[in-house]
Amino acid sequence: MFRMYDPETLKSVQKAEAGILKDFDRVCEKYGIHYFLDGGTLLGAVRHQGFIPWDDDLDVGMTRENYERFKQIMPQELGADYVLATPATHEG
Repeated sequence: MFRMYDPETLKSVQKAEAGILKDFDRVCEKYGIHYFLDGGTLLGAVRHQGFIPWDDDLDVGMTRENYERFKQIMPQELGADYVLATPATHEG
């Protein structure tokens, strides 16, 4: 679903997402967990050296093996700052 933000709100969302990606990358780097940027996040990084101007989400991918490792490590590394919501942990 396409959302329309005023420019100030969108910049705030993108700034928060950049912080999330930085924390995600720090944990992955520390534990040798491999991931890749995907979709609009990859396009924005290459074409805009940041976010696509209207983008409001992050797209990352990883192998199942790396994902399972990330799920194990994430709670201890990121604590109460983040919640990893999965079909197994959150209905719907």
